[in-house]
Amino acid sequence: MLPVRSSGSPLIAHSWIRAALRARTVAAFLLISAIGVVDYSTSAEISFTLLYLVPVAATAWFSGQRAGVAIAAFTAATWLTADYLSGGFHGNIFVYTWNFTSRLTMLLVVGFLLARVRQLLLNERRMSRTDPLTHAVNSRAFREMAEAEISRSERHGHALTLAYLDLDNFKAINDTLGHSVGDMLLRTVADTIRENSRKADILARVGGDEFVLLLPATDQEAARVAIANIQHGVMDAMHRNGWPVSLSIGVLTCARTFPAIDEMMRSADLLMYSVKSNSKSGAGFMVYAGGDPRAAACQAA
Repeated sequence: MLPVRSSGSPLIAHSWIRAALRARTVAAFLLISAIGVVDYSTSAEISFTLLYLVPVAATAWFSGQRAGVAIAAFTAATWLTADYLSGGFHGNIFVYTWNFTSRLTMLLVVGFLLARVRQLLLNERRMSRTDPLTHAVNSRAFREMAEAEISRSERHGHALTLAYLDLDNFKAINDTLGHSVGDMLLRTVADTIRENSRKADILARVGGDEFVLLLPATDQEAARVAIANIQHGVMDAMHRNGWPVSLSIGVLTCARTFPAIDEMMRSADLLMYSVKSNSKSGAGFMVYAGGDPRAAACQAA
């Protein structure tokens, strides 16, 4: 049996990211020091403004505001030191102070603006791939991520499970309690699914009250345990809030052969409707073994 496990350790990933950011910042400090040495060694008539700006801009863009501020301060100090050692200020303390303050302000403005633009672009990209209500990924992003997981499963020979989840009686909540309560219910469902899933699992909202969950490296037996935990968690949340909503789930496991993600979603969706039509809140499971997955044997749990 393939275990339910994450495709990678988030702690290792975060450590790698932190190490990369530190390396970029150290490289920026070294580059600025080298620019300062060259600035001191050359004629005072040559302007090094652009060269000093480059590492500040790069650091703010790739490493964020905090690193950008630190690099900006170090750059201004290095710039001032190079001018002082080359005799550019002739001992006038006001000139020293004015030039340092002006340069630092310029560098900080550049750093703040670039870091802000970068953050806005990242937020826009995330919003274009995320459902704004539940913060689950949207259909387009899910298909891209799922295709990558399918390719990974084919390479490594891991089973892959897709669950299609639909809320029963959700329309009645909107009609009787209002859309604000319906929105709260949807957020609760998405949060509960995430709480009972792994970081490697991918949750998407694909309809008004429909979600899909992709579980990498998960065979049918492991999927039964995972889906049961999710189902119990969601139903407990519904009962705590007094919402008369149940959950129907279709679960498709691919063990050796993997259809396209659209076909997997259609098959899991059909199985979910089979569960719903039997008037039984629960989950239906089937294993895809090649051919038409809709012809595979289904077993309701």
